[in-house]
Amino acid sequence: MVGWDGIEPPMTFGVRTLTPVGEAPPREPMTFAVFSDRWAWRNSCTLVADMPPSNDLPRLQLMALDATANAVLITDAAGLILWVNSAFTRLTGFSSDEAVGRTPSMLKSGAQDPRVYKELWATIQAGRVWRGRLVNRRKDGRPYVEEQTITPVVANGGQITHFIAVKQDQTEYEAIRTQLQQRDDIF
Repeated sequence: MVGWDGIEPPMTFGVRTLTPVGEAPPREPMTFAVFSDRWAWRNSCTLVADMPPSNDLPRLQLMALDATANAVLITDAAGLILWVNSAFTRLTGFSSDEAVGRTPSMLKSGAQDPRVYKELWATIQAGRVWRGRLVNRRKDGRPYVEEQTITPVVANGGQITHFIAVKQDQTEYEAIRTQLQQRDDIF
């Protein structure tokens, strides 16, 4: 909405209706106007009281991403890490402060053929999902095997804005598989 002086009001706000415990909020619309020293709306706003009291979905989504058992990291379109969850820290040993601002290449072990990374990057830059297994290294230098899915985040205009990587540690699985193969080779 534009104020009386033709300027967009410099604020956003939410409204909650508080009612005593056990009472339903009023069902009739509430009308109010907003004023300040610089501007006022010409039209008042009408709210319906049965709207949700608040939108906790973004907070719930962040809590869910952080609580997931799989490591998750979000990068910008250039590949700089913007956010990691706590499972990422448990898997890699790198804290959020150590990871943010760097690229996922900080995890490279040197065991992977460089062509894998070229294919990975070409796939996600083309807007497609990449799935694969990588041998990476933890902060302490120990290698680990991870199953990884990287998904591009595409804006309405079709431009890639971010990448989301979901990682699952496969080190124990690989060790068991190797032991079973060795056992089968004996027999």
